[in-house]
Amino acid sequence: MAAGVAAFSVFSAFIPEHSIAVGMSGAAGLFLVYSAVSVSLRLFGARLPERLGEQRMVSIALTALGASLGLLAAVAQPWALWVAAAGVGLGMAFMYPSLMANVVNRVDEDERASALSSFTMFFELGTVVGGVALGAVGQLFDKRASFFGAAVIAVSGLWVLWTRVVPSDSDA
Repeated sequence: MAAGVAAFSVFSAFIPEHSIAVGMSGAAGLFLVYSAVSVSLRLFGARLPERLGEQRMVSIALTALGASLGLLAAVAQPWALWVAAAGVGLGMAFMYPSLMANVVNRVDEDERASALSSFTMFFELGTVVGGVALGAVGQLFDKRASFFGAAVIAVSGLWVLWTRVVPSDSDA
């Protein structure tokens, strides 16, 4: 959760300034694309986490986030921002619901409140890491360096998922 939210916070904080830097008039259309993709996928793809499995959906989400932010870091062209906005929408559409389902499905009913409290705490941690740490990177270097850092964090989230979360499934 923290990795995905950190990546998203960098996108939402820096895409307005970055869009102007690459010659666009602003980021309103990019946020519209992100929102449209995210809402559409949550409406029409709501059953995908149950069909494909939560880990697979979180893997897809973090991969989409990492690739989108990597694209923003590598290519300073308007088309890349449009593609990245759609990719971030894909990632955010499936990350939160799939992770929440994973938490709820792994704990007993009497532990759910505590588990969900811990889960949402990682939302806040991700916001701080993305906003503060990668904000500092953006100030020291440039916004594209922050996008690169966010891509690395998203990939790190994949590593945690596949080395720490998925192996515990085989223990059950």
